[in-house]
Amino acid sequence: MTDAQLMQTKFLLQVLNNAIGLVADAALHAQVRIKSGVDLTIADYNLLRDHAERERWITGVASKFT
Repeated sequence: MTDAQLMQTKFLLQVLNNAIGLVADAALHAQVRIKSGVDLTIADYNLLRDHAERERWITGVASKFT
């Protein structure tokens, strides 16, 4: 991972740490974009989230509505 990706992952984990309950991907993506101050694409966000899930830092839950 690059330094920028590590910082964005840190922001992702900080947002989730402050969250109460489940957070939708769209809301999480928006909050990470705001906190990082960069234009984080959906593809880049998905890479960060997938990496965090593989490392077991977070647990994704599939929505029953999608």
